[in-house]
Amino acid sequence: MRYELRAHSMKPKKLSDTTVPGTTEPEELRRRYDNWATNARVRMRWEYVAHKSAARKLWKHFTDNDVRLLCFGNTADIAKQALSEKGFMQIDALNNADDLIDIAKNSYDAVVSIGTFINNDADPLLFPELARITKPNGLVVFTLQAQAEEEAALLDKANDLEARENWKLVESFGGRYLKDAEGMSILYIYKKL
Repeated sequence: MRYELRAHSMKPKKLSDTTVPGTTEPEELRRRYDNWATNARVRMRWEYVAHKSAARKLWKHFTDNDVRLLCFGNTADIAKQALSEKGFMQIDALNNADDLIDIAKNSYDAVVSIGTFINNDADPLLFPELARITKPNGLVVFTLQAQAEEEAALLDKANDLEARENWKLVESFGGRYLKDAEGMSILYIYKKL
């Protein structure tokens, strides 16, 4: 069964009043800019630990580093860096869901998508596409936010693919997405059948 991807599978991010001035008052603009600059500096210091956890887990599943990997989603470059630091050499990165359609079936030994499905940023219809481009016995690795009701549809889709014997859960474990964040994420590793 072929799934059609929606034209915009990833939800666009909304701009807030802290990034788009709604005033021309100098003091208010200065306050908003200072707030934005402070938040930007904090975001630049974020230490993504889920990507490193995924790289360590993949290293345990593959006996050598000569495997072809795809990092997919809004933090693909961060995942690519973590996998490269672990010793993997053949790593592609893709941010746009619409480009998945152009990838041949069974192209990758593993597809890694860390953070893409957190906060419902991507459609659960992407799971069949990630499985389609993964080689048989290859791995699909992704994170979901722990205890997030809005992500139940994503887990339902993953369970549906398992029930239809498209893939099988190999392991899952909880951990921090960001080093100093309070929220937890769950890393799922599925093996394509």
